[in-house]
Amino acid sequence: MKISIITDNTQKAVRELAFSHMSLDEQKSYQAINPKAYALLEGVLQGIHGIGLVAQDCGRVVGYALGGDKTDNLSGLKYAELYEMRVADSYQGTGIGNALVQKFLEWAKETGYQRVSVNAHSSSVKNIAFYQNLGFTQQTLTLEQWF
Repeated sequence: MKISIITDNTQKAVRELAFSHMSLDEQKSYQAINPKAYALLEGVLQGIHGIGLVAQDCGRVVGYALGGDKTDNLSGLKYAELYEMRVADSYQGTGIGNALVQKFLEWAKETGYQRVSVNAHSSSVKNIAFYQNLGFTQQTLTLEQWF
């Protein structure tokens, strides 16, 4: 397994993996409902800002991680955020996610960030445990009401 920066040669496979769990209609809906998020992720994929990492096994893209900088709304301080990470279903539990996060943390330290964050949905106990095992701790709690 190899972890490297996303290149022009791997962008298409990363996009396919990113949307592999969505139908074509769901993909279009995601782009329409979340244009800022979609543009941000596209910017990272294209190397405009942040970093995109790809995990490959025998040349096949089996995982990716996308991240970059974020600004704290209260303090104005910049920090690194892992925006999105995905590992192909057949490769989950093999250490690829761990390797991607470790490589992202290395990038954040080398870039000069002193803090890294990641968001995990509160119902995703498995993902929360994964990040906690890598040293992440809960810092905030967001409560929402939907209409």
